[in-house]
Amino acid sequence: MSYQDICRIHDDQDAKNIPHSVSVIPQFPSEKIRRFCEIAAAHNYDYAWADTPCIDQASSSELSEAINSMYDWYRYAGVCYVFLHDVPSALTTAELEAPGSYFRNSRWHKRGWTLQELLAPSVVVFLSSEWRIIGTKHTLAHLVQAVTGIDSDVLTGQRTLEEFSVACRMSWASSRETKRDEDEAYSLMGIFGVNMPTTYGEGRYAFIRLQEEILKHITDQTIFAWGPALSNHNFSFHHLHQYRSNSDLLTKFQKETSSQDQFLLASSPRDFRYSSTLVSIPWDEFMRLLKAPLDHRPTYTMTSYGVRTRLPLLAVRAKDNHTNVPTCVALLACKDGEGNLMTLLLRSQPKRPEVDYFVGAVVGHLREIMGSIDNIEPFSMTPAFLQYYFRTASLSADDLKTCSLWFHSQEIYIPYRPSLASYSLQRDIPLHSHLRSAPSDSFDLRVSTWSQELLKMAGYCVTHYPGRNPSTIAVTNIADAETINIYVGRCDCSFG
Repeated sequence: MSYQDICRIHDDQDAKNIPHSVSVIPQFPSEKIRRFCEIAAAHNYDYAWADTPCIDQASSSELSEAINSMYDWYRYAGVCYVFLHDVPSALTTAELEAPGSYFRNSRWHKRGWTLQELLAPSVVVFLSSEWRIIGTKHTLAHLVQAVTGIDSDVLTGQRTLEEFSVACRMSWASSRETKRDEDEAYSLMGIFGVNMPTTYGEGRYAFIRLQEEILKHITDQTIFAWGPALSNHNFSFHHLHQYRSNSDLLTKFQKETSSQDQFLLASSPRDFRYSSTLVSIPWDEFMRLLKAPLDHRPTYTMTSYGVRTRLPLLAVRAKDNHTNVPTCVALLACKDGEGNLMTLLLRSQPKRPEVDYFVGAVVGHLREIMGSIDNIEPFSMTPAFLQYYFRTASLSADDLKTCSLWFHSQEIYIPYRPSLASYSLQRDIPLHSHLRSAPSDSFDLRVSTWSQELLKMAGYCVTHYPGRNPSTIAVTNIADAETINIYVGRCDCSFG
């Protein structure tokens, strides 16, 4: 049921001079919308709102305005009804809470857009597939927390969203799905109190834009602390200037690698799936913790070289000559669930190693790393290699005391997102994976008709050889009968 359907029903009512006091609810073609309106009316509400029939999705400007305003609309609603089509009525509390229950497995908990429906309204009423009340987010707070990972204090209004770190809030969306990549970002705008234009077609770049907006409004460095975490490190820390006095150390252990995790900003909420316990530290408190003067506050400037920012750095040295380690670590104003300070592992970029860095490094004993794969080539990140690749590490209170005099605050550049071409390549991965997993190496290869016409105008003819393995197309120069054979078959390349 669409906005146009609603308009048509009201226009028909006006054309027939039917008084507005006469309900149009029975004319709604959607049973779900009819039942929703009937329940709202039975609960003494004069107005009811649902996204599908109340937003003119044919208007891009109205759709963008609605998406940017939707969180507030939910927040100021008297009540939000959640219809769980896959949860039957007559369930006892024990049946609702049982492992594998209908409520626990409801699809509603996995949809991206429903996160704000749960968080924004002060009252949320859950309805069964028979439109009977199951409970509210207050009465079922502990069960909803167990299902979604969202703290029950947020659900009951005892704590505000702003009391939870950016990474923690991102983790609430990490297991949710949207039909379109852009909606992963658009559905989270209200949860972080930011607004931005919606541009369907931009793909996962929308999530990068969301994080850029968050950085403009929220001073929380947990936004950087996502991805694989190094639990135990076997390296020592030193002052950055002392480290740089030996230039060989800059390149000795820097294995050239490439990963989607090497950029400062995440590509999806799924990158924050293990970040729910991260807590932001106010910058003043962070500086006191480092026993450093409060001479600046962090700012982030997006440049063609990456994000320009100033962070406290510590140089890293391996404790033996056969261990690969990052160039340095950047300390972040946040801590994990055990109270340890979070750090970003940084590795130098080759052209300007003292100011340009990637996030993450291959860490481990070289014999183990090299033995895990047959051949390591530049810019490769095979599954075997990934087990040694880490973005973050924690720094205990004892570590902090040991190296408190070695911090050096410096302006650096870190690339914050892949190129748009890389995003396009990522979208092509399912196609290439499907071709690689095809049971046959024989492909029905064809040249488009317009291409054949152009080749014919240039003096060439095209011949197909169906059934050959590999698939073959011959392009022949009519003048001298010289032929170019094009063979297409399966390759051994890998993506990701």
